[in-house]
Amino acid sequence: MGTRIRSHRPVLPCLALLTVAVASVIGNVLLSIQGAGELFGVALGILGILSVLGLALFAGRNQAHRGPSGDGTRFRVREAIQRAAAK
Repeated sequence: MGTRIRSHRPVLPCLALLTVAVASVIGNVLLSIQGAGELFGVALGILGILSVLGLALFAGRNQAHRGPSGDGTRFRVREAIQRAAAK
């Protein structure tokens, strides 16, 4: 009998935002080296900032749902106490 590891984190949105952040940083570096148009550099910079903010929001929201320990034990304990008190 094997053990299953269940993850409560939304991996795909975080991975997508991280990819966009890295791509925008690389794009900014390449644009600054080649001296390309400023408009593209500004757009990539804004995209990078928004993706990093999105990552921070995802991480903060997930941590708030799981509780301070990170695995949701606080909420499970509270529910168990309430169920025991209701009996």
